[in-house]
Amino acid sequence: MHRGRLKDIETSDEFTDCIEINFVELKKLVINIDDKTTPKELWVMLFNAKTEKDLNMLKDKSPKITMVVDKLELVSSDEEFRYKALMREKALRDYNSAIDNAEHRGIEKEKIEIAKKMLLKNIAFETISEVTGLPIEEIEKLKSQL
Repeated sequence: MHRGRLKDIETSDEFTDCIEINFVELKKLVINIDDKTTPKELWVMLFNAKTEKDLNMLKDKSPKITMVVDKLELVSSDEEFRYKALMREKALRDYNSAIDNAEHRGIEKEKIEIAKKMLLKNIAFETISEVTGLPIEEIEKLKSQL
């Protein structure tokens, strides 16, 4: 296991001692469960568990791991639950995409409204393009519509 903390590369000053990053090479880690096994080691063993027997052995050692294994078994065994979880994820992605799209359209409409107001004040096309980010061709088109 490797441990690291966040620090400034140039000065080697540590930013904080409240955050620590632990890297564990699961394939290299071999732990035998006994009374001295730490909670961290139990969690690593959970990631390494390959059989139901391994999971049951871990359940006996920690109430939190018991809760996680029980949830894992529920999710893994119920096809309808998995389907609903996937549909929820898809719905959330679709919703976020729709919001992003709506924001983008709103920003574009606002740019056009600003450009129209600037055109009514006879501001140069180059200046309008610089302020709004709209191409000069689009500004010329807007001018012809006014």
